[in-house]
Amino acid sequence: MGAFKDAACGWQPGGQGWENVSPYRRCPICEGRSYCQVARDGLTVLCKRIGNGARPKVNRDGVDFYTHHLGGRPWTPSPEAPAPTTARASVDDCDRAYRAALASLRLDDCDRGALRARGLDDGAIDANGYRSLGITGRSRIARRVVDAVGEHVLPGVPGLAWNTGDNDRGWWTFKGSTGLLIPVRDLAGRIVALKVRRRDVEPGQQRYLYVTSARTGGPSAASVVHVPRVALELRHRPLVITEGELKADVSTALCDRPVVSLPGVGAWRMALDVVDAWGAPEVAVAFDADARSNRNVARALVCLVDALRASGRRVSTWRWDGPAKGLDDYLSAKRRGETNHAG
Repeated sequence: MGAFKDAACGWQPGGQGWENVSPYRRCPICEGRSYCQVARDGLTVLCKRIGNGARPKVNRDGVDFYTHHLGGRPWTPSPEAPAPTTARASVDDCDRAYRAALASLRLDDCDRGALRARGLDDGAIDANGYRSLGITGRSRIARRVVDAVGEHVLPGVPGLAWNTGDNDRGWWTFKGSTGLLIPVRDLAGRIVALKVRRRDVEPGQQRYLYVTSARTGGPSAASVVHVPRVALELRHRPLVITEGELKADVSTALCDRPVVSLPGVGAWRMALDVVDAWGAPEVAVAFDADARSNRNVARALVCLVDALRASGRRVSTWRWDGPAKGLDDYLSAKRRGETNHAG
């Protein structure tokens, strides 16, 4: 294999400048335990599985490979596990870490098509920063986060976790179910958490899950009121409160009103601080249509409306006819001309 190594990076034949990946020194691109190779300076990877758009080269044995250059900081997995912690990193550090993670990913055509079907155009999709999270390449994502914030920050970032292989050697990886990755933003526009809309969910399973390190002894994700990126540009308009991050993103785009979302209706008290910080004299509450039949949703709706009115704000509730469950479903159906009543 010396011939293609030499052509790729200028190393002398015979394998003098390369090391095979292993269970404790996995490929930083595909996380493979074998087959791929890393230059001894830690800056270049010959991956046999993932190209990320690069054209494959072929070695003299007829095996395809892809050359990846990792940038200025060499890939050198730490030999010892970091000290465990459940303390979450600062909001600013999490924001930088998650932006780096998202920058290392792309949105696949299937997920983009599903977002378009919900009513978002490509401009809104790109502005919101959605990405597709697959099975492979998790250590590559972690590598980008290390470059952005430094390895000392990683133990406190929900979603970053330390994996241990043979010989007690380990590496950083990125957790989370496969699916659509949704940035969760605060009032300052910072990405404070990531949530995944999972694919192929079985009946009774949760569709949306936070990216977290809690199962591996690390910090849990921050649970906050999500403020869509575009909503920050509409602060002069009356505020709408719903439940669910993607629902808020879509609804903001479709109704041209700032729609923020609770992480769950049981967290209705969180909305009060956001309304105060927003300075909104007029607020609409738009919980799902099952508020008519679901006792928990109905109770949360009443509590939130009462608390907002007690604070001196003008409050209305949005309800709609038809099969649409959520505000985003109703607005999308209305745009298609399938319904015309809400109040």
